[in-house]
Amino acid sequence: MASKLIMWILISWCSLLALSAATWFQFWVILELSTIFFLPVLSSSSVASKGRLWLYYLIQAIGSGLFLAFSALGSWGAVAELSSQPSSFGANFVVILSLVLKLSAPPFHLWGVQVSESLSWGQFFSLNILMKIPPLAASWKVLGMVELDSLGVWVLFSLLVLSSGLSEESLRRFLTYSSSMNVVWALMASAESDLISSFYFFMYGLSFLGLTQLLKEGSCSMIQDLFLKSLWSLTSFSLMTSVMMTMGLPPLATFWVKVKVLSGLASLSSWLSASLMFLSVLFVLIYFWILIISFLSMKSWAKLHSESLSLSSLSGTILSIFMSVAFAL
Repeated sequence: MASKLIMWILISWCSLLALSAATWFQFWVILELSTIFFLPVLSSSSVASKGRLWLYYLIQAIGSGLFLAFSALGSWGAVAELSSQPSSFGANFVVILSLVLKLSAPPFHLWGVQVSESLSWGQFFSLNILMKIPPLAASWKVLGMVELDSLGVWVLFSLLVLSSGLSEESLRRFLTYSSSMNVVWALMASAESDLISSFYFFMYGLSFLGLTQLLKEGSCSMIQDLFLKSLWSLTSFSLMTSVMMTMGLPPLATFWVKVKVLSGLASLSSWLSASLMFLSVLFVLIYFWILIISFLSMKSWAKLHSESLSLSSLSGTILSIFMSVAFAL
């Protein structure tokens, strides 16, 4: 247990390092270190665990190999500054492809769904949030050199692919699709600014942490489990807040970030802005379903004083609301 805690700390450290990387080689080293640190967290004695560990390792090895090959063959070079330009469209395409693969984003999202399905909630959060920060930070630099219309084609494709996640009954599988969808949002937010994109993903990660913690406490694995289990009213309130944050509903912070991103994209590409709105509406429908379940499961508010909730869930909820109000002001 202590060794896995150390690995989680090192993974978080790699995520912070990725935000300050200055060269492509530094990005590659950080990507490799985060993978190495995550493998012990992912491992266990079961056969299924070993299978998903090898699948994860294979995907990350392919992605890192493509990324390193791009650094070596492209005119950027392994030690080139991030502002350097690629020699060809092909070189740029290779690194984008490798990062999309590592992010488990369309069209390479299915490996993430398969690996996530049997993870514990702690492993699940690390895979879908912490492990996506290094490749996401690298993507912010690369996508700054890509035409917005070209990026829009990928966004529209992602819209069509990720809509298949609406029929999932497994909470882990559905939230994996949700994570991929919000990666798309974070990448599009980088067209406005890297700061907005990083703030959006931070707030999404915060709500995702609260949501997974509440699902862990309620031993919920399927959407119908939310019907069958009686949730305490304070737990239901925290679950509702986390779901609303993930949905991007007002007045929470992710809503204001999405409004800013859409307003910026509308002046550059109206069809791309419309595609993102449609993508969000699809997922909001199922989120509303979870939100209604949480509301119906709430008990009398008069019993709040006699109930308890984990410190991480409650503090995450309060922090989300506080930062949302501060950002809105």
